[in-house]
Amino acid sequence: MNKTLLLRKTLSLLLAVCLTAAGFAPAAAGAAPPVTVTLDGAPATGGTAPDAEPYTDSAGRTMVPVRFISEALGVNSVNWNEAQKTVSVFSDKAKIVLTAGSDTMMVNGSQTQMDTAAVVENGRTFVPLRFIAEALGIGAAWDGETRTVALTSAAASASGETQTFTDSVGRAVTLPADITRVSPSGHLAQRFLVAIAPDLLTSLGSAYNPPNDKYVPEDLNKLPVVGSFYGSSDINYETIAGINPEIVIDLGDPKDTVGEDMDSITAKLAIPAVHITAKLDSTPAAFRALGKLLNREARGEELAQFCEKILSQTNDVMKAVGTNEIKALWVTGVNGNEVSIIGSNEEKHDVTYSHSEVIDLVADNVADFDVLGQRGSGNESDFEYLLGVDPEFIIVNSGVLKNVSGNTTWQTLSAVKNNKVVEIPSGPDNWMGSPPSINRFLGLIWLTKVLYPDQAAYDVKAEAQEYYRLFYGKALSDADYAELTANAFLK
Repeated sequence: MNKTLLLRKTLSLLLAVCLTAAGFAPAAAGAAPPVTVTLDGAPATGGTAPDAEPYTDSAGRTMVPVRFISEALGVNSVNWNEAQKTVSVFSDKAKIVLTAGSDTMMVNGSQTQMDTAAVVENGRTFVPLRFIAEALGIGAAWDGETRTVALTSAAASASGETQTFTDSVGRAVTLPADITRVSPSGHLAQRFLVAIAPDLLTSLGSAYNPPNDKYVPEDLNKLPVVGSFYGSSDINYETIAGINPEIVIDLGDPKDTVGEDMDSITAKLAIPAVHITAKLDSTPAAFRALGKLLNREARGEELAQFCEKILSQTNDVMKAVGTNEIKALWVTGVNGNEVSIIGSNEEKHDVTYSHSEVIDLVADNVADFDVLGQRGSGNESDFEYLLGVDPEFIIVNSGVLKNVSGNTTWQTLSAVKNNKVVEIPSGPDNWMGSPPSINRFLGLIWLTKVLYPDQAAYDVKAEAQEYYRLFYGKALSDADYAELTANAFLK
């Protein structure tokens, strides 16, 4: 039977599954308008009930029978090995092997981390829908306004169909309808893309070196490193052109020239480039825009909702704190009398300094400079400046603490004298913002609790572990958390 026809005849069976995977639980009868299902833009109907019902496991993932889903999506074969408790799914694109009770999945010989485990119930193997669908290259998108589930087959993706995407600076860009190969513009965009669609990445702005590589999907460091358009400004156009991605995606604060910059990348590579603005407070919107662009709307919504939860939680704490913000300082480096400090965004500056957004939000950042340093190290200053502002609390980058706590000169500062100096956790990135990307949400979770433990009534470890599961696809063990936060709290 034609695989597209088979898909059409079984699509109605996937409806409940797709809705749940997209973060929408089935509504009670009469509680919501009916839902339309389409395949490659055409209405999809027909089919019979699946031989086992999907359900939501303890991790909040929708579990579906692997044989039903795989056959409905038109794969070549599905084999069960009773002795090894493995199920193998074979398609033209991928060989997928899952083991009952394991939270890892093998795709074409490479291990993929899942955030839940395949299980056997009543003689059937159940798996998380999202991981199987992504491995097979099947797109599923939810349109909340029209209540439509849109499935995109691989055949449609290869047909040359296009979409028009309007980026954050108003550039209307024509792109493939189903994007399968993406290159980030640099370090910030890389973090977003690792979270929402690591399987689409064709390159990295920078590698994850040991020990930080243990926190991210194993296959990432197999990708070529091509540098960054902004920041280090070492982007390698020749390598990107050789990789031939379908799109270059830039995320972060919009530079004044960002429109011209994206046009320049497009001209040099003959590959479209788009910018999506992603400040701290607009990160949820950025994930939703990415989800729509990449046909990963369910995943984008999941990540956006986590970010919204943390922003709301932080704002609630700061409302309770009121005018009693702690005077704090972020020291990124110490070299004798020279000190590197992250300056404040507030009042006199009409541009966003993304590195300081977290400390400006949850503290009174006493570092006040006429001109802000635009790199991650901040502004260069000296110890006399620190004496003048005399912060109540100091946070320092990894490796700096030994230069502070053991220095008798620093003992004259109130924060040091009162043992109110902590080290920022770092792995795979600095939690406060180096680079100033999605890792800053870990900074919000951590620093708010450190500064205001009475008002911040939540468990940092639990929220950090949820973050690592969602954004890196990794389980953060208690031992790893203890190592990351060894010097991160007052003792």
